[in-house]
Amino acid sequence: MNLEEGEIISSSKFGESSESFHKAEIQKLIKSGRATDSRHARTILAARRLAERHKQRAEKDHLTGLYNRNGFFERAPEQLELINRLRTTALLVFLDFDNFKQINDRLGHPVGDQALIEVADVLKESFRKIDLIARLGGDEFGVLAIETEEDKAEAKDKEKRDNLEVIKDRLEEKIEERNRRKDRQYQLSLSMGVTRYDSQEPCLIDELLARADRAMYEQKRAKGILRSE
Repeated sequence: MNLEEGEIISSSKFGESSESFHKAEIQKLIKSGRATDSRHARTILAARRLAERHKQRAEKDHLTGLYNRNGFFERAPEQLELINRLRTTALLVFLDFDNFKQINDRLGHPVGDQALIEVADVLKESFRKIDLIARLGGDEFGVLAIETEEDKAEAKDKEKRDNLEVIKDRLEEKIEERNRRKDRQYQLSLSMGVTRYDSQEPCLIDELLARADRAMYEQKRAKGILRSE
């Protein structure tokens, strides 16, 4: 079974209709004593759905549709827990939009916003729906990508050292593809830092992000771009 981003697996996926699943939830609430009758149970379920929608909105970046910083730090521990259960590895990719301030200053904030949306689209095209993709703030983005056996096989087929090289090549290809389009007002350029999470040596998401941030800063410095630009 392929897990989609934010997917909730209910019994309806295994043959039950959503209506019968809803009825089962109502009965469960009544039997547990949390609801006095069907009407009360429906009110509880409606409140739960509303709370979940509010939570999802609070976790999303309104401009790009990606998770925001709060959403990333809310979801990342769950992702790491899954990685630990699978006894696999993951990549934490930290990205910074090069020369974004110049785009804003020279072309205006509406164009700057469009550039950020374009970066988000590149990330969506380069990673899978099960990967956690976020705009961490301003022109900074982060991705927590689970490494699977299929990823390792793909790297081997493409004669790459590991999955990291595959991801870097994919990102560069998507960026170059967009930069070759005619009548562009700006060029996309990203600095990237990557670190690997190993379920055999677990750590907190803050430590992982700090390591990737340092690696990204080193690449930015090698390009001769100051972090404060």
